[in-house]
This record gives sequence, C-alpha cells and structure tokens, in this order.
Amino acid sequence: MSAAAGRTVYEATIEHQGWGDPAAMLARLRSELPAPDDADTAWLVPAALFYRVLAGDPTGDHVVVSLLADTGQARTLGGLSRVDLTLRWLDGDWRLRLPTPGPSRQPGTAGYTPLGVSS
Repeated sequence: MSAAAGRTVYEATIEHQGWGDPAAMLARLRSELPAPDDADTAWLVPAALFYRVLAGDPTGDHVVVSLLADTGQARTLGGLSRVDLTLRWLDGDWRLRLPTPGPSRQPGTAGYTPLGVSS
C-alpha cells in the first residue's frame, strides 16, 4: 500500500483486505509523500516484483512474505525496496496485518521468485 496509489485505492484495500490497526495505517498513508496528486510518481512504480516466504505455511492460516520492488527510487538508493508482510487467512481470503512496516533496502534478488511471471 502506498499513498501514490491514491486515496480511493488504499482506503478500500485497508477496509476490505486488512486486519490489525487500520486507523494507524490510514494516518500514515494520509501523511506520506508524494501526495497522490503529484505529477511524477512513475519512479515509484515497480518495474518488477519478487517474493519469498519467510515464515509460516502458505496452506495454513498465517504466513510472513517478503516482497521486493524494483523501482527507480530504490535503484537510485542502490538496491531494491523490501517489505516483510504478515498475512492471515480469514473468511476465504488472505488479509494483510496493519499497519505494514516501512520498506528497507535490499541489495539483490537472491532467494526470491519473480511475482506475476507465468511458467
């Protein structure tokens, strides 16, 4: 979730696909920059995404997944943007624990699998 996605998108995602402390997540996103109406947010859009299961069982009810995003912003900082997220299976769908942690820098994709690539 990112403020760059726009308020309509992130508020609906939090409401329907989150658990934990949605109020804290909404407060953080509403204060983030760039604001959704900024003209140039293209440098935040991932050119590629990667994932890795860090803990838990994807066939169970909890899992911790690490996501890497290859963005212009992350490349400028010398790597990829990494965020580790906790998911819970609830009412037939995965829900994201809120608030999510902030991203960190990851130097490479070793141990990660491309996301969205069909085999």
